[in-house]
Amino acid sequence: MKKRILPMIALAFGAFAMTSCSGTSANLANVYVSTNNMDYSNFLPQFNYYFETTTTQQIEVYDDDTYILTVNTSTFSNISLGPDVPAGEETHNDRGQNVYKLYGACTLEVTADYTTINLDSVTRFVQYGLSSNTDSEGVTTTSVTFHDTANWSETSQEFYGITGEEYVEGLNTALAALEEKSVFTSANAFDYTAALTTLVSTPIQAE
Repeated sequence: MKKRILPMIALAFGAFAMTSCSGTSANLANVYVSTNNMDYSNFLPQFNYYFETTTTQQIEVYDDDTYILTVNTSTFSNISLGPDVPAGEETHNDRGQNVYKLYGACTLEVTADYTTINLDSVTRFVQYGLSSNTDSEGVTTTSVTFHDTANWSETSQEFYGITGEEYVEGLNTALAALEEKSVFTSANAFDYTAALTTLVSTPIQAE
């Protein structure tokens, strides 16, 4: 299989998790992790394949009452697993991954049994991802996307049709209308919240 990799942008992603949403050096107070979620899409009879997407969520809370919500998705197709497949001989097609990050202010309600994290606002949105597509000649093209409302590029402006500031405004409007904008955690774990994935993964574009 031939493979073509498009030019990639050098990104200092490691710095994202070390600072609060305001860019200050606030201390990380706690981390909360969701259960796994799996979505299955079957494209029969038009196409002879299916997609399986696994999604996890993570919320980092800082001591200045800010948060970073991270949503990770990984997609595969044509997975071959099971008792009749020897270990090391399983097969799959990598269909790419996406990482979404929301930065904002939050409120915590703490009891002896659980913690409620209320996502109050959004100040920054970051998305980066890797996708692979194979054409009819068997050539696989891998591409990288990157959007950051704090460093809005011409590519982002062209794709969404709005400024980074307008994108954040749109996210705040969507968050305010969201019924499931609070996460209930016990032992630093919480149930996967589909509404939060929809919030970060649905592009906000010019009307």
